[in-house]
Amino acid sequence: MRQVTTITILAVVFSIICMTLGTTAATQVTMKRQEITIDRSDQGLAVEEKIIYSTTSIVNQTLLLFSVPSGASQIELIVASTGETFLIYPVDETIYEFNLSQHKLLLAQDTTVQLRLTYNLPTNTELFQKTILYDTKYISVTFNDRTIFQVENIGFDDATKNSFSLALYRPTEAPLSLTALIIIFALVVILIFVMLLLVRKKRVPNMSTESETTELLNTKKTLFLTVLKDIEKQHRNKQISDETYSKLKAEYKSQAVVIMRKLENLKPEK
Repeated sequence: MRQVTTITILAVVFSIICMTLGTTAATQVTMKRQEITIDRSDQGLAVEEKIIYSTTSIVNQTLLLFSVPSGASQIELIVASTGETFLIYPVDETIYEFNLSQHKLLLAQDTTVQLRLTYNLPTNTELFQKTILYDTKYISVTFNDRTIFQVENIGFDDATKNSFSLALYRPTEAPLSLTALIIIFALVVILIFVMLLLVRKKRVPNMSTESETTELLNTKKTLFLTVLKDIEKQHRNKQISDETYSKLKAEYKSQAVVIMRKLENLKPEK
């Protein structure tokens, strides 16, 4: 009887130890490195994550978890070295479980497993949210070749399931809606119309100049020549100074030349 009792006690103690080791092992898994790259594609936003798992546990790990943002589609988890794809099982909307033994892999003490995770997000995704499932040594997020997040040593909190959220677009970079595009197009059309009106107004003086008749031009020519003769006479009579004479002569002479050129242009070709 005593032997049975002793064996039962030992079995219970052994079970408790195993459960304790299992729980401890699970918490000793570490996300050693996680590099997330986000790019625009025809199907929305294409996301690729390079993940390295490690553990210090003496118990080999086969079941691991990963997270994706809400709304992710076409999710694939791939062995980095062979390109083989895992079967994945949803734990909830954003967390998935997979078994390393599918591809004869395991995560042993002080070793690493390198995987590649790919998925798509909708084009209008403005916030990228990631749940932390293990202690993470290093994580970075790159969006369109621009690093928007980079941090080391993020601790896992099982109680709060801590996460981070990143704005993918600056306020001026957010995708334009159809309404915004229509407004911009309307403004461009209005601007072009205003520019055409300004150009047309500038051409009006030229049109009035071209409408001058031969009679009007001859009258102007006579007046300018008469003025030139008059100021020359006044200069000879010492009524105006040399400086004033030179300025007036140059001004009226240039205007007379312009009139004579216009008359030449109005002559019909023979």
